[in-house]
Order: sequence, then C-alpha cells, then structure tokens
Amino acid sequence: MLRVAFATVLVALLLTVAAAQEAQFEVVSLKKDTRDIRSLPPTATPGPGEVRLVLVTLRNLILRGYPLPTPPIEIMNLPGWASDTYDFAAKVEAGASPDQQQQMFRSFLADRLKLKAHYESKDQKGYNLVFARADHKLGPGMTPTTLDCSQPGTRPLRGRDGPEFATSHCGWSLTDLDGTLRSAGLTIATLARTMASTVGRPIIDQTGLSGFYAITFRFQRASLAAGASPSVDEAPSVFTALPDQLGLKLEPATTTGQILVIDHIERPTED
Repeated sequence: MLRVAFATVLVALLLTVAAAQEAQFEVVSLKKDTRDIRSLPPTATPGPGEVRLVLVTLRNLILRGYPLPTPPIEIMNLPGWASDTYDFAAKVEAGASPDQQQQMFRSFLADRLKLKAHYESKDQKGYNLVFARADHKLGPGMTPTTLDCSQPGTRPLRGRDGPEFATSHCGWSLTDLDGTLRSAGLTIATLARTMASTVGRPIIDQTGLSGFYAITFRFQRASLAAGASPSVDEAPSVFTALPDQLGLKLEPATTTGQILVIDHIERPTED
C-alpha cells in the first residue's frame, strides 16, 4: 500500500515537472533595436497576459530564463553580441506563475537562440555583512521603518511618482546626485544587493536583521578597493560609510556562489 502511494506521488510529481517544462509563450515578437533610450516615449503599461521589454539585451533575456541569485552576475562563454538590444513582446497564459514564466523564457531561448546552459558552483571572494559594534547598535542612517510593509507595494508608473514614491513606500529607493541612497523601507537583503553591485563581489548578510528599515546612506557608487580614500567632496567609500552611517561593516570572506555557463548559443532571427 505504501509503495502504491509513493508511486502515485512520484507520477504526480513527474507530470508537474513535465507540464512546467512544456510552458511556452503563446506569441513572441523579437525585434532588433538601435534607438537611443533618451528619445524613447514612455513605455505603455502591459495589459493582462502581456510581457513587454524595450531596449532589453539578450544577456538580460537569458537571465530571465536562468536567473542568478546575487551580484556579481557571472556568465561564462557569452558572446559580445549578447549586449545587443531588442524589443521583446510576448503573450502569456492567464494565471501563469513566476516559475512557469521562467520556463517560458527558457523555451523561447532554446527555440530562438538555440541556447543550452547550466549552472555551476564557484568559490568566490566576497564579504560578510556584520555589525560594526559589539552591542549591535545601528547607525543614525538606519532605523526600523514606521510604514506597514506587510503587504507588497505597487510599482510606480514610469516618469511619475519617482522621488516621492521611493521615499514613502516600502521596497523602493532613490539615489540623489550626491550619492545618498534614501528609502522609507528596505530589507537588508536588498541593501546587500545594492552594495554588491558597487564592490563587485557577493555580500552575505550575517546580521540576522529582518523586516524593513528606513535608510539614508551616502556612499560612493563607483567601485573602490577596501581602504582606498575618495577625493575631497566625494561620497565616502562603502567600507567607510557603512560603520559610520548604518552601524554595519563588510568583512572579507570566501563564499560559494552560482555562475551560469553557456554551452551553446546562436544569434537570433528577428520577427
């Protein structure tokens, strides 16, 4: 009896996997784009069951099907023309889950780019994000948010509600011209991803902090080596700014991260 029940569960699981593997866009359009992003009109909001991406690189389309969890994003064997930009539009079956949409991108990439790829684990130099002080006291630029972030927020419309939206809603941030990042509610995971893009290495959160935080954080977004000093009037490096402003710091560490390896790819045809 137990064997029958196990076999039933196994068959159901295999059918679920097979269904996910067969998920495909109903209609797809891919057109090469050579326009200047500064001359583009505001992008129309996609309707139900639509995916529209303007001036998207093939590299980013690949990452839609084969996402990598944390920066820096490393893709091996990717040709230079993968940086070419396209306009992408597709019809999606109503109610498709994020996992199903990811598989739809994989099916599209296999069909149009003949893409074959796989993940590999790789030891990388990175950082652990930890408290700067023994008493775990946070800095003046980081306090628990006063907003209710229990419900997911809506996305701001392009060209509207930018600064006001970012500084009054959960999950969004704005960077001023002087390098100050402001947010009414960010998670530590989101903050770590932002800093990882700056330092060019993965950052693992070891603080144990949960929830959302109101953050005012001025740091130099261009990469600086640890210990390097910025010029006068420039924002401080992230290594200096973190302890002073947020009460946190980055400690060098060896981390294991995922990379994406391209086994085969061909330049796509347009339609």
